[in-house]
Amino acid sequence: MNTIGDSVSVGNLNIHLHGGASWLYQIFVNVFSGQIKNAIGNALQNAISTNINNGLNHVLSTLPLDIPIGGGVDIDFKLLGNPIFTSTSMTLPELGEFYDTANHQECSSTTCPR
Repeated sequence: MNTIGDSVSVGNLNIHLHGGASWLYQIFVNVFSGQIKNAIGNALQNAISTNINNGLNHVLSTLPLDIPIGGGVDIDFKLLGNPIFTSTSMTLPELGEFYDTANHQECSSTTCPR
């Protein structure tokens, strides 16, 4: 899974330096605050993309896909496609089929162990 699009915007940035020659450094901070905001936004955007592309892929790869539920029956949760993200949720297109544990064939209503 890879990110398709991402965006980070730093709305307001206040940096206040104290002590020593901080009054001199504060002038530079004020002059370059736009570039500092952009650099922070770019760093956050790269970090978020990297964590989604690497970290989330790792987490998803560790999810159990074939889970025994007892009575000689397993449920298979193979992913059928990429996750779908909205601003509030993540949807995983999963298989979700029951299988006979002994020979891992798809169960029908008459062939699943009871």
